Amino acid sequence: MRIEGFRRRRRPYRDRLYDDLPPGLRLRAQQWLDKFCKRHKRRLASERWLYPILVGQARRLARTTPEQRSQWGRRMLGRLGGLRVQRLYLYQGRTGKEHPAHKASRISATHRRWRKDEKLREAIGLPPKTRHKYLPIF
Repeated sequence: MRIEGFRRRRRPYRDRLYDDLPPGLRLRAQQWLDKFCKRHKRRLASERWLYPILVGQARRLARTTPEQRSQWGRRMLGRLGGLRVQRLYLYQGRTGKEHPAHKASRISATHRRWRKDEKLREAIGLPPKTRHKYLPIF
């Protein structure tokens, strides 16, 4: 019994690259690949691993819209910015309790505690707490 997937193909490799794509996307992917091949003409002659990578990139770019690619780029820039800020905090020694995230979580926990106390005082029928520790004496 023969396995269909292992059968020798007679068509050139270049014709099989985009068989699973619809005709419009196939043309767009081929245009992207032609653009990449012109850009990397010298490297393609010596580095055979580069061509399949360019084919994959051409397929990806053909399937996505410019808006999707722009969103992806913004998402990656945001991620990179977050990593850079964390590295900056590390260099500045802002780790542990000095880290802004830890400070924010402490403040958030304090606010939650205050709100919980206010609800409890309201349920019991007590007036809200004063905003000063000591009332002025006249």
